[in-house]
Amino acid sequence: MNFSIDLFHSFSTFQGIQKIEANLQIPLGEFVSISGISGSGKTTFFKLISGLIQPQNGTIFWGEKVWHDTKNKQCIPPQERNIGMVFQDYALFPNMNTLDNIIFACKEKVEKKYLQSILDTMGLDNYLTRYPHQLSGGQKQRVAIARALISKPALLLLDEPFSALDESLKKTVQSFIYEIHQQNSMTTLVVSHQISEIKPYAQRFLQFENEKLMDYPYIEKKNLSVQGILISKEMSASEMSQVSLLYDGKTYQLPFPSSELEKLNIGDKIHFGIFL
Repeated sequence: MNFSIDLFHSFSTFQGIQKIEANLQIPLGEFVSISGISGSGKTTFFKLISGLIQPQNGTIFWGEKVWHDTKNKQCIPPQERNIGMVFQDYALFPNMNTLDNIIFACKEKVEKKYLQSILDTMGLDNYLTRYPHQLSGGQKQRVAIARALISKPALLLLDEPFSALDESLKKTVQSFIYEIHQQNSMTTLVVSHQISEIKPYAQRFLQFENEKLMDYPYIEKKNLSVQGILISKEMSASEMSQVSLLYDGKTYQLPFPSSELEKLNIGDKIHFGIFL
């Protein structure tokens, strides 16, 4: 049984019209890494396969079940696709506390033992009554991950799920997600700029190249910490904004915490990691 995706979609951006093409057969139960430069369409792709955006043309099948078929005008709504998703901006409900945000995803009675294992791993026991505005970026990200896992979804979509986590917690959360993935035979797709974080778990690597999502062989690269010059910044109302850094004659576009970006000026030097 496969997660079969054959779609085409175009949309407007500040840089002009962007296209996404994908023709994939992903065996159910596989753990997949997805990468690509900033703005290549990774987040939009997740929204397309989850049903938050309808592709302009194509089909999406979960096994033999039709999720989307443009020609036959079939489209299963997102809430019927059994998906857990972590958004880049976390998408927590501002009127709900931490516990309510997490269990909101449960259609059935919450398994208390399973819930407690998630809370323990994520270190959220002391924040259950706090609201999103009372949480740090890392805490919000952990709540978002917990919410995605609590319903044991068939499909788990993680969009930069570790970007705000402390290094000390990151590996623990990664291992826990993989354990849940295996125990429940989930199909897991992870978007990450740091492919090396996903390498120990991924069975397959996909990358956006020239507006197409395709397989590529992962090659171990050396991670270097370098210093780039800030040449532009794009502020966002969400937790993460975007910066453009110049290093060795090349421009790199990277996500950057919005709260910290306000303190920076064009021309400032910023340390970041690259692979060579």
